Amino acid sequence: MERLQSWTSGMRYLHLHLLLLLLLLHLLLLLAMTTVPVLEQTLLFGQNLSYQCNYTGSVGEKHICKGTDLLACQYILNTSEPTNSRYSLVDQKDDQTLIINITSLTFQDEGMYNCFTLRSDGKSIHNKLKLTVGESP
Repeated sequence: MERLQSWTSGMRYLHLHLLLLLLLLHLLLLLAMTTVPVLEQTLLFGQNLSYQCNYTGSVGEKHICKGTDLLACQYILNTSEPTNSRYSLVDQKDDQTLIINITSLTFQDEGMYNCFTLRSDGKSIHNKLKLTVGESP
């Protein structure tokens, strides 16, 4: 019985330390990300969006997600899977530019979009787009 209590106590201790470690990692990732200005764009329902996201010296997969928090956003595309229904992504490596296209905008497309690359040193380079979709006249 004493062994079981000791084991349970040890597991709680380990669980608490793992939780604290995860919170610390989350904080470090947030601090490592550079603050970038938010580009705001307003288009009308049914129009098409073409957005350029510039990056520098990044190798590896580039990602596009929707949401205000980069760590909890909804993934839409990456350079391994560059098309998804109305979304497409073109990586112009020579210009170090990603072109993000969304066709036939709907009101559900409205929101914050993040364009980012995870570098080998763990830092994220990203650009943000705040898209507003207005009603067609």
